[in-house]
Amino acid sequence: MMEQAGELLSGIILHEKQYATKVITVHHNRVIALFDRTIELVYEMIALISEFIKARFAHSFIGFM
Repeated sequence: MMEQAGELLSGIILHEKQYATKVITVHHNRVIALFDRTIELVYEMIALISEFIKARFAHSFIGFM
C-alpha cells in the first residue's frame, strides 16, 4: 500500500515538474506559480495518503479485535 502511494505521489510530482520545465522557457514568471502550486499539491497528496493509511490501519485493527 505504501509503495502504491509512493508511486502515485512520485508520478504526480514528475508530471508537474516536466510541465513546469516546459513553461520555464516561455513564461519565466508563470513557473514560480506552478512550482508554488506543485508544492501545495505535494502537501495535499501527503495529507490524503496519511489519512488513507490511518483509516486503513484503524480498519485492520478493528478487524483484528
